[in-house]
Amino acid sequence: RVLVATNLQMIADILDDDLVWALSLAGDGSTHRGQSFFDLRMRICLKGQLLNLHLVAIPMFYRNTALNIFNMFVKFLDALYSKWRSKLIGMSSDGENTMTGRHAGLVTRMVACAENPVLRLWCPPHQIDLVVKSSSNGIAGGTFVAFAWSFSVFLRAQANLITSMGAK
Repeated sequence: RVLVATNLQMIADILDDDLVWALSLAGDGSTHRGQSFFDLRMRICLKGQLLNLHLVAIPMFYRNTALNIFNMFVKFLDALYSKWRSKLIGMSSDGENTMTGRHAGLVTRMVACAENPVLRLWCPPHQIDLVVKSSSNGIAGGTFVAFAWSFSVFLRAQANLITSMGAK
């Protein structure tokens, strides 16, 4: 906890530096072992060096609606650095509707509360991921993906069994 608090304070001090006039945020939701998380990254330029900082992975205990994520996001950023709205110039996310919805998506809400025009980015790797998922699900009516998934589960179970038994 002390290390996390110290690092967050260092990030807040960097943001307060007069040389840092802009920041870009990138957010992405994910689930790990049944628990939803919202991952927040920040990109800033300081003394000619681009910093890509992982701020936090916040657990999501409520529904992953854009409003819940937005409220959590704003509360965290306000606690970290209250002037973030004046420096926000970029916001990127995956293409999920919760994130990019034009009326009530997270990015739309963040852009609305920023003091400057914000460049909205839809992450190219996520775009590629959506195309690959769609294409793979189309192979043999989705049976290829189902087989590959069940086979990987089987292989992980075998590795876990070998580890727990201490023998092959």
